[in-house]
Amino acid sequence: MLATLQIQNPQVKSIINKIETPHSEIHKAAKSAIEEYTNGKSNKAEAKLAEIEKNSKIVISLLNELKTV
Repeated sequence: MLATLQIQNPQVKSIINKIETPHSEIHKAAKSAIEEYTNGKSNKAEAKLAEIEKNSKIVISLLNELKTV
């Protein structure tokens, strides 16, 4: 899909920009979830998993939007 992406298209650029923050937050939350779980704080780890799920849904929605451009 990335090979056929029209990067210069303003709609594509906008969607890619919207993806950056939630995508980054997924990685931060995943790292934090692992740390919390390792430290025996499973409740905090589960809260991070909920964050990951929320941001994953946002990214997936934006990727689906990108497919229509």
